[in-house]
Amino acid sequence: MALTQAFGPISALLRVVAAILGRRSVVPAKNLTARIHMRGIVAELPSDFPLKIVDEFGHHHRGVYILSLLIRNRGSEAILPSSFVESSPLRVILDENAHIIVANCFTNDDDFICSVDKLDDRTVSVDFDCVNPSDFINLVIFYGGKAMTSVRVTGRIIGQEESIDQTAEEVRAATGERVTAFIVFLMMLNSFTGLPISLWLIYRDYGLGVFLKAPIPVPTLLLAPAGLGISILSIFLMSRVDRWLERRKYPDGFPLRSDFEPPVWEAVKGLARTAFLGKKQRYSSSLFSWAEPVIFHPKKSRRRTVDDWLA
Repeated sequence: MALTQAFGPISALLRVVAAILGRRSVVPAKNLTARIHMRGIVAELPSDFPLKIVDEFGHHHRGVYILSLLIRNRGSEAILPSSFVESSPLRVILDENAHIIVANCFTNDDDFICSVDKLDDRTVSVDFDCVNPSDFINLVIFYGGKAMTSVRVTGRIIGQEESIDQTAEEVRAATGERVTAFIVFLMMLNSFTGLPISLWLIYRDYGLGVFLKAPIPVPTLLLAPAGLGISILSIFLMSRVDRWLERRKYPDGFPLRSDFEPPVWEAVKGLARTAFLGKKQRYSSSLFSWAEPVIFHPKKSRRRTVDDWLA
């Protein structure tokens, strides 16, 4: 009886886990989503440079950037042009600090007809014949202005509950990225706290000569943080020595790539933001802001409001 009572909660927990894992997810009938897949730099030139970036219409650009938007049908039914409300077709709009140069689209099927029309300097419309389940459209936009401009996707589909605009996912760190950042953050934190504490306890209770013995008679609870901290510290010191040797090859004051890299403290803060707050952080590769932290500002996913149902 006692054994049955002891294993009762465990068996109940196992049944709940099995039910969750075995449950089939319900796929909505209509679920067209659009999310930013990639950003990149095509070309950048300083304003005082003797060469200029000029498009086919004769417009000058300080920089040209590329944006890839993945439009995908994640539902179980096909999306037709007639699925959209006439007053709200599928359109992609850039922020006021950017302007579209040219846009094009690619699909996963050669028979999949898709086209892009530029309506104004910041807006394009996407037309297609039919987006079947699992079909996708890769919308590529070349634009000028601010590299990290925000993007807004508009359009209302009859019978679709969720919004098409999923560009807010760009600013959120994925679960795997947050877990990785948390592990690296703990390893770096261990180098500042766990390493000196574990070494002091080993020295107090066993003496430093204990490392000369085989096997080392030190508990794993003390030996693990000490060994991990020493490894991280050794890698850091090796990078500093390598940077110092590289610096000796050039005259004083000569700019090197490493001079523009952020300090260690900024990297630690970036890891903490990603791990605990879910904020994605990258380092800029732009000519105008090389190696500066690019912090993605929070952006909420668009939810339906009462205005969506008013004519």
